Amino acid sequence: GGIDGTKDVSDDTGTEVLDTDADGISDDTDNCPEVPNDDQADLDGDGNGDVCDADVDGDTFEGAVDDCDDADAAVNPGADELCDTIDNDCDGETDEGDAVDALTFYADTDADGHGDAAVAVTACAQPSGHVDNANDCDDADAAISPDGVEVCDTADNNCDGEIDENTATDAPTWYADVDQDNHGDQNSSTVACYVPSGYVDNMDDCDDLNNAIDIIDEDGDGYNSCVDDCDDDNDQAFPGAAELDSTTDCMADSDEDGWGDEEDGGTDCDDSDAAGNQDDADADGLTTCAGDCDDADPLSGGVDTDGDGFSDCYVDCAPDDADTFPGAAFNESTTECLTDADGDGYSPSLPDSCFDIDMSDSYGDGWNDGYLSVYEGGAWVSDHATTGSNDVDQVCMSSSTFSMTVTYTSGSWESENSYSITGVTSGTVYLSDGPYPATGTVLALSSGGDSDDTDASVQ
Repeated sequence: GGIDGTKDVSDDTGTEVLDTDADGISDDTDNCPEVPNDDQADLDGDGNGDVCDADVDGDTFEGAVDDCDDADAAVNPGADELCDTIDNDCDGETDEGDAVDALTFYADTDADGHGDAAVAVTACAQPSGHVDNANDCDDADAAISPDGVEVCDTADNNCDGEIDENTATDAPTWYADVDQDNHGDQNSSTVACYVPSGYVDNMDDCDDLNNAIDIIDEDGDGYNSCVDDCDDDNDQAFPGAAELDSTTDCMADSDEDGWGDEEDGGTDCDDSDAAGNQDDADADGLTTCAGDCDDADPLSGGVDTDGDGFSDCYVDCAPDDADTFPGAAFNESTTECLTDADGDGYSPSLPDSCFDIDMSDSYGDGWNDGYLSVYEGGAWVSDHATTGSNDVDQVCMSSSTFSMTVTYTSGSWESENSYSITGVTSGTVYLSDGPYPATGTVLALSSGGDSDDTDASVQ
């Protein structure tokens, strides 16, 4: 019989033994003799039955004190937290961010699928607004990420560590400008977000070693220096401009008279005046460039109207008087243009010693650098030119016996200039010339000693 609620049992030999907890297992073999456990469960195999073992799982932590799962030796306050939906370290939380196998996630503020390396969290499960990569270089702009398209905007759009590189989709093409004329070489280019040194944004140059040549029609005449414009700063200079000289050669025709400037290989002696050229309008065999002072009058030009051996425009001071020409009064001068009607070599005395010089300019802006000079006995007396549309100057010789010479120096716009020289006393017009006044010595007068120029015997 049992003692104090115990029960006796027989062993294999039939001998009765003590079974204190009456679980059918004798105390000498029962791993928990005082608490019934007929299954003899001993999870940690320490010889103490689970029902009476304070540390069932053998992890050194007692279940009744601090082991939150004494049936699992891997779960206890000293265990590492893992991402397995279990409170491995018995801190009352499951799968917190300090789990040893927790992953790192990165904030994705701009929701472009790429995280910010500067804003990271560890967690067992991906938090909202976070991603598992840290390759976003600007998490405030969804257009900037490794998936972004690089453009020229001072930003690293594709997060490759470079800004506005030559591969940017909107990077323009630039053209080399070796001759620094702001026109680029169409055969030498590069692509870049910003203009490289020595480059321009156009390909207008056909010769990048000559800064005077490009394909721009600078003067708007329909031709450019790359092709055939010899002066792209002058809209009157292009092939065929001077069609009377050449229909193909490039030369200037500034006065648009059809004749080209001599400096360009043309034949126009004055390309600023359409009336001065190689035309022979009066068909007298002399052009204005060759000295025809009146190309509308065949009798004024290279002809000797009065038959005295001197032409009208240059040498003959009185083209309508055969008795007046250089050297006529040879006893007084062999070169001065004097009158000797009776052939005795002496010029007649003149009624005039003062003369009115009447000067006109048809445009009204004065003689442009043209002027008359008066000399007495070879000494300069005065210069004369109108400053407007008309001026009259008077010049007087020092005595009644004199030798006066008048010269004319041309300026520009000679087609506007004309003048006459008239004796104050007699009213005689000694010379009238213009437009296109003759140049050089235009009048030579002497008041000589011949009192009767109709009688060679009287001087």
